[in-house]
Amino acid sequence: MAEHRDKPPILRVIVLLVALVSTALALAALSSSQPDPAPGAGVVSAPPAPSRP
Repeated sequence: MAEHRDKPPILRVIVLLVALVSTALALAALSSSQPDPAPGAGVVSAPPAPSRP
């Protein structure tokens, strides 16, 4: 019976997965709602690399 207690129940795994996904979605929504930084602030603009044949 000790082996059975080592494995978490499937319900606990599902609840943890839902919590992680909802947290990730909330963080993504919050980060996208922040205003854009000033132009050129921490942004390095470089010309696109030439494509190799």
